[in-house]
Amino acid sequence: MFIGVLAVGGYYLFDKPTPEEKAREELAAAMASVGELMILPEGDEPVLATVTDAETLIKQQAFFTGAVNGDQLLLFPRNLKAVLYSPSRKMIVNMGPIQQQPQVAVGNDQIPSAPEGDASRPYGAGKSQTNPNDSEQILLEFNGASQNSNIQNETANSASVPQGSAILTAEIRNGTGKNGLASQIAEQISGNAGYKVLKVTDAHKKDYSETLVVNKNRDVEKLQLVNSLIAALGGRAASELPSGEKDTEADILVILGGN
Repeated sequence: MFIGVLAVGGYYLFDKPTPEEKAREELAAAMASVGELMILPEGDEPVLATVTDAETLIKQQAFFTGAVNGDQLLLFPRNLKAVLYSPSRKMIVNMGPIQQQPQVAVGNDQIPSAPEGDASRPYGAGKSQTNPNDSEQILLEFNGASQNSNIQNETANSASVPQGSAILTAEIRNGTGKNGLASQIAEQISGNAGYKVLKVTDAHKKDYSETLVVNKNRDVEKLQLVNSLIAALGGRAASELPSGEKDTEADILVILGGN
């Protein structure tokens, strides 16, 4: 029995996936990965786009701070929510509400755009409203034609990139013997627009076996950021401060452990 590609007379004995099928598979894979990190909106089929020019997007909108090429943007049209996920880092980079804006036509497809000159300029394309035939580069690619139609059918007014308002403050403490670990993690966390590190210091002891995240706030939007950070750090949520640890002024206290 041979496992591999079987061909007769130059023709494959199985059907190659169509672009639409590939798009559906990519969407399903993205939703499965993000679903492990957060609770997804129910009854809302998202639109999937892929970041192709992160550097330019970051300059245009703070929402994309920390994004890299290949990151995926899930847009939930019914719930007006967007999630920026990084498959390469297996983490949620940012999330927030979608701001409603008029649609703009680009070629045969309609992709959402903010008014020309707006700071929240298009996540879908780099083309202007006044001249849709200009030659600016498309910064995001929508995954499949069927996904473009979702934007037209599911939203009366399409969206610009979400302007996340919630900022989760954090204090990072090094609970290991690894010098510089807390500063390294703090720098990575600070690269995300949804987080602000207030303080970096050492924990009361240096033999924590796992990373703990003590959450002091109950804000729903911030809670999503907390859960995403716990998943990214591979840590565990804790309801109380460990013995010997001082309280923090931040929303959360992250104690880095050996895991």
